[in-house]
Amino acid sequence: MSGKDDPKLSDATRRAVLKGTAGALGVGAMGTASAHEWGDESGPAGENTWTSQRENSRGETEGAKVVGYHALGDADTANPDPEAEAQNPHYGGITEIRTHGDYAYVGFFSSGSETPGRGMAILDISDYNRIPADAPKPEQEAMLENAQISVVSFLRNNTASASVMDVKVSDDGNYVFLSTQPYQQLFGSASGNTQDPTVIEGFDPTPNLEDEGATTQVAGIVAVDVTDKSNPEVLSNFSLEGSGSHNAYHHRIGGDDYIFAINDSGNLAGAGEGMFVLRFDRTTGTLELVNQWEYERNFAQGEAGAQNVQGGAYIHDMEVQDDPRTGTPVVYLAYWGRGMWALDASDPSNLEALGQFEMGSAHFAAPAPTLVDGKRVAVASQEVPANSNHTGRVYLVDCDGLFESDPNFDSVPRENGVVQMGELDMWEWQNEYENPMKANTGTDTTNDDSDIDFGPYDFSLSPHNSDFARHMDRSGKESFWIHQAHYGGGIQFLEVVPGDDDGLVGEDARFQEPVKDADGNELSGAAAPHNTTDWRIVKRGYSRPTYDTPKDSRLEGLNYITPFVWGASESNGITFASDINQGVHAVKADGIPVGGADPVANVSREMDGQVFRSGDTNQVDLTLEFADRDLLVRDRLPEGWSYAGGDGTDVEVGEDTFVQFSGTQSGDDAMRYFADAGGSGGGSFGPMQVSDDGGETWHTLAGSSQSVYTLGGGLTLGAAGGAAGALAHQRDRLGDRVRDLLGDD
Repeated sequence: MSGKDDPKLSDATRRAVLKGTAGALGVGAMGTASAHEWGDESGPAGENTWTSQRENSRGETEGAKVVGYHALGDADTANPDPEAEAQNPHYGGITEIRTHGDYAYVGFFSSGSETPGRGMAILDISDYNRIPADAPKPEQEAMLENAQISVVSFLRNNTASASVMDVKVSDDGNYVFLSTQPYQQLFGSASGNTQDPTVIEGFDPTPNLEDEGATTQVAGIVAVDVTDKSNPEVLSNFSLEGSGSHNAYHHRIGGDDYIFAINDSGNLAGAGEGMFVLRFDRTTGTLELVNQWEYERNFAQGEAGAQNVQGGAYIHDMEVQDDPRTGTPVVYLAYWGRGMWALDASDPSNLEALGQFEMGSAHFAAPAPTLVDGKRVAVASQEVPANSNHTGRVYLVDCDGLFESDPNFDSVPRENGVVQMGELDMWEWQNEYENPMKANTGTDTTNDDSDIDFGPYDFSLSPHNSDFARHMDRSGKESFWIHQAHYGGGIQFLEVVPGDDDGLVGEDARFQEPVKDADGNELSGAAAPHNTTDWRIVKRGYSRPTYDTPKDSRLEGLNYITPFVWGASESNGITFASDINQGVHAVKADGIPVGGADPVANVSREMDGQVFRSGDTNQVDLTLEFADRDLLVRDRLPEGWSYAGGDGTDVEVGEDTFVQFSGTQSGDDAMRYFADAGGSGGGSFGPMQVSDDGGETWHTLAGSSQSVYTLGGGLTLGAAGGAAGALAHQRDRLGDRVRDLLGDD
């Protein structure tokens, strides 16, 4: 975009951009829409004029306790008095938060002149992670009382028009990937502290382009080295035309780093919406385009020409997980009017649809971190604007049946070969119809459960992002919770209570008979109450913290209500929530145990190769690159392979075989074992798992799978290549390996 650093944006240009983005930034009833509507607000800047503000519970917390707050005004430790801290805020909007180990990473939508040029903040949350799970409760409470959040550093943003919409952290915590979009430019007076609507308050009048710790990317992905938390360094930028990247996710596949980036309204510039797959090279710090995907096509496979680029269905967000049963990398994609999708990402250049869950306004999707009572489940939530009968839904989705190894693979319904995933339960904060299964019924909370005044509120009541987490109490009992950021609803704490039923598929099974809303209008189908299984999403508590932040520090152009919670990320039993207009909250839910945080570790794997004949022996060397505590380590063998000796022992876990190493490992420890190839076709080593409690509980290391291909008897070169589905940048090397093994020229 020419003149991107010009602090003046003409009225004509601003109107044209706003008009052009209306279709992509406004939301329809079920479909082609965007995540956000930037509507006008009435009333003076900073006033809570929202008519549905629920004054009886705003500022309240039930079933939980606020244990920390930072307004992000300075790089310093927060004032222990939250009201005093609120007087030193960040001026502008705050977006996503993600935690990793002792640090949290927070993005900035905009920066006012009081706190200019900010793209990301790095926060030290180590006080909260040092609370041991086995400490007496009075000791835990005392440590929580004294815990504080500190800002370690800020990453500069040298482009006034760029908003950092999303923040994702690499598996090892050494890199952060920022999604940027040119949204700040649309609002001019982003912080409401100027009378000139063409002045962009985030503009830094003296941008330092020599600063390696700064980003100048307007619309795309920014790769940041955060090895030194006090001095983050931008490594590279990758531009995505149109609206850039709205959301992204990092995952390691086959030993390589991939970034999945969502371009949610690229059709504004004719660039095409879709999920862009980038490969990140740690050696050079650069990003390379691997694929652009929509349901109709993988562009890397040559399935679509330029004439098909524009006008796809709206696409919004995703998370990637190595499947807890198979180790296969799976993308869980929020595809708005197309619902939630599960995609096989074994070959990022050729994503394949596995399953689909029907819903409208699919905004966020995430799998449970492991199987829940033996079942693969995910959460999928809506983001809705003004709605006359509910505040937006959070679904619990049955994802069993995606793979042949699943016990119900042959019995799940399919359409065009794609599994139709089922609804286990649906939760909504508030609704305006008679529903005996209303999610808040029977919970311990009171003030947050009364009726609200529905009407125009520009997403202010809607769910937004969440963290689906597993928790373990001191008796060893596990529980699963959705830490739900809910905009004006603050943070909602939702426990997943397992049942025995499978998910409901199809309208007849999922939806109740038509009902009437409070105005006597008939509601039917998806708009009406839903049937449910014996699985439950149960609300256990909430927190809607509100402080007296200066009125002109809030993001007037979006919505200046408080609270206005964008994201939530759990660490060691504490929920850290980013509030668009207030900063970062730390909240402890009553039902979630403190302590028991997953270990932070990285284990590398080196092998003889990726293609083997059946019967060949593969030498595997594992190195625990770093760990925040002593750990047991084990590695999963591909199906059909067998342990052939080494430092470990083979252990059967269900249908899987692991190589487990005796004795705890610490940083830089090396482990070697040998495995004999068996079967034929593709498979994968990993994911690896670690345990910090002597093997009672195992934690999967994300991105630790590595693909291999076994050449069975009679397998030709062509058949081997087809079975392999090798990644594009590895095909030449793997082809040479296959030829060597087959003796084929």
